[in-house]
Parts: sequence; C-alpha cells; structure tokens
Amino acid sequence: MQEKLSYGQISRLGKFLQSMSKNKKLKFLKTTNFDQEEIAKSTIQCFRPYFLESLEEKLKSSFYSLSIDNASICGENFCAIKVKFLELEKDESLATEITTIKNKVLLFKN
Repeated sequence: MQEKLSYGQISRLGKFLQSMSKNKKLKFLKTTNFDQEEIAKSTIQCFRPYFLESLEEKLKSSFYSLSIDNASICGENFCAIKVKFLELEKDESLATEITTIKNKVLLFKN
C-alpha cells in the first residue's frame, strides 16, 4: 500500500508469492540484491514499450491533453510529462458504459 499499488495488483502479487512459497521457489530472495537502478532498467526495457504502444492506441481514439512540468527540489531539477484522456469503462452496477478521465505519466526525469 505504501507503494500506492491498486488492490488488484497487491492481490496478484500476494497470490504469486503464495504459489512460489508452496513450490519452495523463494530461496532466491535470500541471495538476491534488488538494486533500484537495475529494477528501473528492467522495467524501462521490458514493460515500457508495451505500455506506450497500448497507450498510443487509446490516444488515437480519444481526446487528450499533454502537460509538461518542471520543478527544482533540493537543488535537483525534475521534469514530468503527463497525459489525460477520456476512456469508456463498463459500469456493472448501471449496466452501461461511462466515460472516465484517465491520467498517465509518460516521463519522469531528473
């Protein structure tokens, strides 16, 4: 929760770890060092292309706006690019589709 993951993400992670634990496949946790830079590189190289492609398809069929923000915090400069767009979502309780506003951060650099 501290990492602001959704309930679904936390649930899937918990189920995955339970499964790995039952199969006694968590021993790697004792010997592996999770370096923040290495995790960031893996995420950028593996997941970013997929998410950008998926986001590009959504933006082609929707109205959207881009926001660019720069800030200096404790002597460091940060830049963020964010996109807001409209997306139809199914609402089970109303048995219809509703339009929601989605916010996605495209880039955050220091």
